[in-house]
Amino acid sequence: LHGPADARTLRVLQRIGSQRLDMAEDGPAEDALRRAVEGFERLGLEHARDLYHARRALYSLLSNMGRDEEARPIMLQTFEQV
Repeated sequence: LHGPADARTLRVLQRIGSQRLDMAEDGPAEDALRRAVEGFERLGLEHARDLYHARRALYSLLSNMGRDEEARPIMLQTFEQV
């Protein structure tokens, strides 16, 4: 990969997180998605679409796990972004 601040690396992390989510591997999915969200937030508006997708996947994961208090702010950030 190209380093933690590279959009290509962050897209791979988002895909890994989404795949792990589909496979019900919650821990690895959460780790990858959080890293992707944090990275895209640092990169700024140029990567708003990537950030939206990473946040949406992280929200889905946390919601499915019953962690609604953690999921709610992510959901609100996602909606504000649109």
